[in-house]
This record gives sequence, structure tokens and C-alpha cells, in this order.
Amino acid sequence: MSKRIRRVLLILATVIVAGGLVTAGVVLAGSSSRETAIVERGNLEATIETSGRIVPKDPALVRSGATAPVAELDVHTGDHVNKDDVLLKLDQGPLQSAVDQATAQRDAAQADLALHDRQFGQAQTLDRAGLEQRVRDAERAVSQAQAALDAATIKAPEAGIVVELPAAVGTPVNQGAVVAKIANPANLELQLSLDEIDIPRVKLNDPVSFTLDAYPGRVIEGTLTRISSVAQATANPAASGTATGATAFPATVTFTPPEQVTPLPGMNASVTIKAAVRPNVLLIPERALRTVGDRTFVTLITPDSRQEREIQIGLRSGGKVEVASGLAEGDKILLQGS
Repeated sequence: MSKRIRRVLLILATVIVAGGLVTAGVVLAGSSSRETAIVERGNLEATIETSGRIVPKDPALVRSGATAPVAELDVHTGDHVNKDDVLLKLDQGPLQSAVDQATAQRDAAQADLALHDRQFGQAQTLDRAGLEQRVRDAERAVSQAQAALDAATIKAPEAGIVVELPAAVGTPVNQGAVVAKIANPANLELQLSLDEIDIPRVKLNDPVSFTLDAYPGRVIEGTLTRISSVAQATANPAASGTATGATAFPATVTFTPPEQVTPLPGMNASVTIKAAVRPNVLLIPERALRTVGDRTFVTLITPDSRQEREIQIGLRSGGKVEVASGLAEGDKILLQGS
């Protein structure tokens, strides 16, 4: 073989070897660039995010003491009132007429009794007994009519905030109907709706934290004190935090507001429920998991190899997973999809 041919072959061999080295370097670089994570120990909280609204707890129900149309509203929803402040007045015309009629009937009954006594004296007779009963009935009717007239002016039974005022001027109300609700501003609670998929994750006395739109950054702590056993259809996602038409369970949170925060009925809240807490557990990113049927695996990276390792997991939350068994603190694992 000539020197020229040997030189050409040597050059080709060098290019092939160099090309092989370059290709191997690209693969290695690609492998080493994949994301990994270290098994760490820490605390894991499972939280549920939702929204809620401040509502009065056990508001005072103000009922009408008479049957008549509303003639005058002296307050509006949201007003602060003191005890015995006038809330509204009913139309006193028919009620005054009833008083006048009852008074006239009483006067007539008394006049008939007086006439009987002038004619026959005060000796007890069947006629006089009947007239006395008529007077008593008439006096009772006057008292009832006067009480209804007095009840036409409806007053606040206690100090607080008017949170409901369903009646309008001209609207007829019946005796006993609720015409207003008054809330004690120091006796409030948070109402929210829980999606049905979250019901198995929560329990009474779970800690809750929330912020009010009116006080951003001011966290209020509370406790989940009531979870309804009856679901309701949710039609307003903005108010409940659930999808339109979803099934939700009403729940209640009790709380004590911190200083400088004054919750008011109707304020909106962003709510976090701490449904579960796992202290000092092994944690890995959820991205490291690979599921085959009902088994869970991760790729364990050692200095010499990679191996598929089956693990048992516990709580999941916020992209983190609790490792119950199969890994040790400090293990290096591969993230899937990286």
C-alpha cells in the first residue's frame, strides 16, 4: 500500500473515532442534564383552598307584632342601630281604626250596663251577667287593638348591625313575620362550601386560616366547627369556590379576629383548611413518581447505576409526596419528564 493511501485511511479512521467520541459526549451530556432530586426530611401539610363569607352568628330576629302594610323604613341594611331605635313603621290607619272601633264597642257595652243598673239596680241577674261579660270582652278587644297599634312602630331589640331588611314600603306583612335581622358585630363566623371530593379529607376541629379581601395580608386563624351532612347544589362559583352546578357541603368556621382587623357581615374571605399534617417525614417531588397499576416506582441514582425502586407513599400535597418506605434520606432520584 502506498504512503498516500495509508495516509488517507489514517485520516478517515481519525474522523470516525472523533465522531464517535463526539456522539458519546452528546448522549452523556443529555443524560447528565436530566433533573434529579434528593430525598429530604421535612413537614408536609395537606391543605384545601376555598372561599367563604363572613356571616352573623345567631342574629336577632325582629318580628312584626301586627298585620299591616309597611309605611316607613327608618334604617337600611348595613346600618348600626342601638337598642330601641325605630327600624320601620307599619301603616297605622287600619290599626287606629280598629282601636277606635273597639273603643266604641266598649263604650257601648259600658253604657248598656249603666242603663241596666239605673233601671234594675245592681242586683245580679242573667241580663247583668251577660252585660258584664260583654264589657270585659270589649275591654280585651281594646287592649289587643291598642297593642297592635303600638306594635306598628317596630324597634331594635338590641344594638347591632342591620343585616337583613326584607320588607319594602307598601309591602304587607303578617303578624309574626320576620321584618329585620340584627347582628352583633362581635359575634360573627365564617361560612364556606366544601366540594364533595374534599369531604373525606376534612374533619371537625381542623385548623383554618383565612384572609379578608378588605384586609389583605392579615391572616385570621380559626377552627372548622361544623360540616353539614346534607349537600346542596352550588350555583355561584364566585361565592363558594366550587364549580357551577357542583355538589357542595356547607361548613362553618369560628374565629377570633386579631387586633386592627374588623370583620363585617358580607366580607369575602380566601380560606385555607389544614386537612392533614405530617411532621418530620421523608419527602420527594411528585414528579419523581412512576405508577404501574397500583404500584409506585422511582428511579434511584447511585454512583454506578440506576435502578427502579418500588416505594410506598403517604400524603400528597403541593407537589410533594410523603415516602413511607423504600427510600432513605439523602437518596438521589430522577424526575420524570425531565
